Amino acid sequence: PRPGGPPPPPPRHNVSVRRPSHDGWGIGKIVLVFCDDFLRNVYEFPYWHARDGGVGCGLRDAVAPVLDVLGLDPRRICRCLLASLPPGATIPAHHDTGHWVARTHRVHVPVVTDPGGRVLFRVGPGEGCMVRVDAGVEGHVFEINNMAKHAVSNHWGRHRVHLILDYVDELSVIGRRVRLARGEVLRQTRRSVDRVVEAGQRPVGPSFLILGAQKAGTTSIYEKMARHPLVLRGRRRESHFFDWRWPAPVAGAEPGPDAIRTAHEYYYNAAALRCHPSLLSGDSTPSYFPHP
Repeated sequence: PRPGGPPPPPPRHNVSVRRPSHDGWGIGKIVLVFCDDFLRNVYEFPYWHARDGGVGCGLRDAVAPVLDVLGLDPRRICRCLLASLPPGATIPAHHDTGHWVARTHRVHVPVVTDPGGRVLFRVGPGEGCMVRVDAGVEGHVFEINNMAKHAVSNHWGRHRVHLILDYVDELSVIGRRVRLARGEVLRQTRRSVDRVVEAGQRPVGPSFLILGAQKAGTTSIYEKMARHPLVLRGRRRESHFFDWRWPAPVAGAEPGPDAIRTAHEYYYNAAALRCHPSLLSGDSTPSYFPHP
């Protein structure tokens, strides 16, 4: 993973979140609930809780009848947003990816659509065998398999608006739910979403250590773990910090905790780990094995 650049400017009444594909297709969005790709954090946006008569007030109440139809506890929602597809725009055939997709249900509800059929919504196991889904009735609640290919074309003269909702079967698969404040800022990588206010709250350093005899597969284990989307490689696979590179005494005095911490952080992408607390890093130094 790599940090996704500077976060978008915070909106006045809600919180901004990037959806690279949707943003590239020109889709407007109002986000009410959003999760990272591993369901570690489910964020409830200010509009989800707006009750003061201001901007966003009433959106959750508008979603309530859909939850009633589904018999759905709101705590099981991991993503909920309104998506606006401009006239003449097309979402090409694609399928959703990420750990969360296989653990959730995807529901669509047309909010503003053309009953005359000029919005073409297709779903299927492959691009060559997609079939049309009837999405021309406002308020019609239907589920699709978003792991399958799906595509939408708006040949209508107005914006097509859908409520898109994802929910889990079991609350146990969700790490935590977080209520965001108006104007908060989120930082994203491709698979993680973190709050700026939580930056720097976890120590920078290895989340895992791989110890073992030489030629026992420690390199292979490290390389496999480093492929995980939340793992950020350090400067070295083998830092040797605790055996060869421990800070030397200065003027006869042993280094203090701050000096040790600074020296240790050198071997990791400290800036990224501070900004993105969801990211992990590790150290694979087999020679630690014989040390106490």
